[in-house]
Amino acid sequence: MSASEDGGTRPRRRMLLAGAALVIAVNLVAHFLPPERASVAPDDYGGVATVRRLGVPAVVHVALADRERPLSRLFVVAQALVVGVDADRGRWLILAASTLQALAALAFLSAFLDSHRLALAATVLYVVLPMTIEIHHTPIYANIDVAIALYASSAAAFLHHLRRPRWWLAATSAVLYAAAVLWYEIGFLLPVLLLAVTRARFPERWRACLPLFAIAAMAAAYRLSAHTSDPYAHAVGINARPLLTLVHHYLGLFLLRTVSYGLFCFGRLPPGWMAAAVVLDVLLVTLVVRVTRGRDGGAPSADAAAARTTFVLSAVAFAVFVLPMFLQRQGGIAGRHLALPSLAVAAVAALALDRRRPRALAAVVAMGLVVAQGSAWAQVGACRINRALFEALRAKAPELVRGERVVVDLASFTEAIPSTWIDLPFDRLNTYYGAQAFEEWGTQSMVTIVAGDRPVLFAVEHPVASADGRWLFPEGQGLGSRSHFSVRPQAVPRAGTVLVGFHDAFPSGFGGWGSGGLRVGDGRGNHARDPLRGVAVAERLARIPSRPPLLEGGDAARDGLRFVADQPVGSAGERLQPFRGLAQGEAGRAQQVGLLLHAAGVGEDGAGLALKAEHRQIGLGRHEADRAARAQARGGKAAAGARVEGHHRRTGQRGQSFEETAEALGVVHVLLSMEGREVVRAGT
Repeated sequence: MSASEDGGTRPRRRMLLAGAALVIAVNLVAHFLPPERASVAPDDYGGVATVRRLGVPAVVHVALADRERPLSRLFVVAQALVVGVDADRGRWLILAASTLQALAALAFLSAFLDSHRLALAATVLYVVLPMTIEIHHTPIYANIDVAIALYASSAAAFLHHLRRPRWWLAATSAVLYAAAVLWYEIGFLLPVLLLAVTRARFPERWRACLPLFAIAAMAAAYRLSAHTSDPYAHAVGINARPLLTLVHHYLGLFLLRTVSYGLFCFGRLPPGWMAAAVVLDVLLVTLVVRVTRGRDGGAPSADAAAARTTFVLSAVAFAVFVLPMFLQRQGGIAGRHLALPSLAVAAVAALALDRRRPRALAAVVAMGLVVAQGSAWAQVGACRINRALFEALRAKAPELVRGERVVVDLASFTEAIPSTWIDLPFDRLNTYYGAQAFEEWGTQSMVTIVAGDRPVLFAVEHPVASADGRWLFPEGQGLGSRSHFSVRPQAVPRAGTVLVGFHDAFPSGFGGWGSGGLRVGDGRGNHARDPLRGVAVAERLARIPSRPPLLEGGDAARDGLRFVADQPVGSAGERLQPFRGLAQGEAGRAQQVGLLLHAAGVGEDGAGLALKAEHRQIGLGRHEADRAARAQARGGKAAAGARVEGHHRRTGQRGQSFEETAEALGVVHVLLSMEGREVVRAGT
């Protein structure tokens, strides 16, 4: 839109300022209502712990030596020093960074679409797209927001340079692009897009792209010349793994999860905030439709030709911004990686909706606002949970300093805090209705910040105190990832172990937020309600079976750990094996009557040998009852000892190893396996 068509330069500037103000308002209402972040993200705790452990000079040296993202790592170091674990500073940082990113998107789309009206509609759609919600939640993503702003601003400056050549615009574009490629590689192929735009709209000016290609070549040479042992270098290669993830983000399960949880959590907003959200949403949708209504004044045929060109260039933009994820030998695609490709998605959506009635745009923007606000409320809950855990660790600081290890009773949190519609074995509050909550590295970093380095173990079921002074529990590893999740039996001395559970973090219940100093609504002790208006805490806890620690001389057969019933590991295909339920049920029943080694009486000396398991193949059309489980179910210490002694007398092989004797009698532990995939490990 030219200055003359718009009534002069000054009115056009006023329109740009009004559009920028509207974009800022949409960003605020969509992602920061209510404007609360009680905690920073797990990665933020990790950054602070690393800086404290290594010291500033060391982490700065590591950042500068990184050939992949040196500026990004310097930014994270500065963030750890300035923001630290201060949630208020973190909120201001992510608010400022996301606003910068939204304005940079507006600048790029204004130049790319060559229409302020369409650019404003596209930017509003971009801000509320479900697949980019992740980057608005926690301070660690400020780093990604800045990288996106650098790429978008570089492209905007270059496109304006094509229209009205100015040396300073070309220089600005080059400097911003150089900073961006040293910050984060997601927009590395930006010069390819700018060349495509130039060839389509200004074919005689294609040489203007050469400086950007020169910068890209130097950046590639710098990165690829890194020593092969560089721990930060991502190997270049062909990676097909992101393809399925990409489909899920835009058309599949990830999109469905985000939209479903967003709508669900929006319905659980406190009444006051919900009323404010509805009023502001109606106001913003009305303004967006009113400002973006109308035509640009060109001939219909010219508008149609321009639209076709823009559709093609948008497809090129999407491919260019996605391709770097497929050129790395390892890795996948997360929401933060889709922030640049989604610029093209927003442009296409704006063009498509522009051909329909304004009601279509209003409906899409309204839906996007509601989903974003619900997701923001889920993030509020996730941050409160992290804050409560951190405060519980700080309250236990004297114990942590004296202790040798920390055991986090994840089962106590997952039983008391509703956080998902689908119970996944590997998600032990790793997400709170889709928002990142507990992460292994985050909790480990919290402990490091409070008391220094200590081993942190994650109990996926309640730890049980044994008669010989140990905590027995199944330890989960690779939490949050279906492919890396595993469970192994763990036994640690109670002496020197600090146990942290739900009631340490929430002494007044999930609604009271006593540990974090936060109170919500009608929160009063254990009668408080979930801040997302769930069932009262007292009612919910009453339905949770009590599992007190096993006392000295307790009954291990009664209070033994459940390693089997809900701990599947492996692909979805494995879970369809016909005998899986039968095998798990049998093993579970055997464990309930004394499958633990000390209950079967094999003794401490034989424990290590007895852990050598028999493998059973499940799903081959054959299933035999495990005689080892039956022997253990029948045996106590006296019975097992008598059987071993009797076997020796009968065979005359007193020199026979314990392992051979145990296998002959069937007094061994069971390891179920399917096609080489671990399903269960049982033992002490």
